[in-house]
Amino acid sequence: IDMACRVADSSRPFSPEDIERIKKHLAENMNSLCTGCGYCLEGCPENIPIASYMQFYNQKMLFGKSDDEMIENIDLQHNWQLLAERAADAADCSECGRCEEACTQHLNIIERLREIAQWEKKSHKPVRKFLKKVKRRISR
Repeated sequence: IDMACRVADSSRPFSPEDIERIKKHLAENMNSLCTGCGYCLEGCPENIPIASYMQFYNQKMLFGKSDDEMIENIDLQHNWQLLAERAADAADCSECGRCEEACTQHLNIIERLREIAQWEKKSHKPVRKFLKKVKRRISR
């Protein structure tokens, strides 16, 4: 709860400059953004929450976030936001290509998952590794 309160306390409304920056990035990157339709989820043999990962990746595209910023933000996503209930991590991708075939935006999903997997690897905390092992044992 303390962490959630700190996150809420540190949030701020978008400034006019932020809104202009978002408009510019949208215009430049609209065709490379995930719309969150979820077609990519159907048939993923690894049960990766691809649409959630792609929504997270949209932050890089929209806000021009650096790899370091994405690495820093991945823990927040894992613990409190889009990826909190995931069944698999980006690194679990078997690169079968079903998601890319289903993608209406024709995104390079596999390439993006590889990049996200690197962010996850760099941000992994020992506690999360332990919890992931426990979760897998429980689900057996």
